Amino acid sequence: MNVIDARKYGTALLKSRKDTMTDAAIAMACWNSMKITIMAIIHYLPGYSKNAACIFSFKRFLRQKTQIYPEKEKMKIIIDTNFLIYASKYKIDLAAELYRLYGKYEIILPRTVFIEVQKLEKSRGNGKFTAKLALIIIKKLLEDKRLKIIGTDSKNADEEIIRLLGMPEIKKEKIIVGTMDRELADRIKKRAGILKIRQKRYLSE
Repeated sequence: MNVIDARKYGTALLKSRKDTMTDAAIAMACWNSMKITIMAIIHYLPGYSKNAACIFSFKRFLRQKTQIYPEKEKMKIIIDTNFLIYASKYKIDLAAELYRLYGKYEIILPRTVFIEVQKLEKSRGNGKFTAKLALIIIKKLLEDKRLKIIGTDSKNADEEIIRLLGMPEIKKEKIIVGTMDRELADRIKKRAGILKIRQKRYLSE
């Protein structure tokens, strides 16, 4: 395979599979395409047969750098009202931060939390504008299929989160709860990880 063939191979690979490939898989395909191209170039360099040691070293380097690791399990993140409001207030990009932390993720928004944010948006208090931003974030995440709203119309968001954590289909998953409520965090810390906003700028467990 020459250099031109290698480039065509890489392009065809991406075009044929990009719709079903994850970001990690696309990156691996790009790396494999580059690897084939480099080997083709080395093969046609003058004195190829005299540089066997160099070729062997390069192949060993490729083996070390192209180990395929299993993709991360999708993280489920349940968020409460104050976490969502604070994230909106400090203009934290939830999608970018959660991707940075977990790669694959899905936000679970209890219906009670959604209702609370809607009520805040209709109120006349200081949190009206922040709640409006939070609803915009929710809408965008729903459109991107990064968020789903589940649960009942319970009047207590904390109790709804605890109930969700006890659901069999949720208990099987890897769960993180985003909250700034210390009391809630103490109640659930043995059942789920706790995600918080740090320094008004980023998310951290």
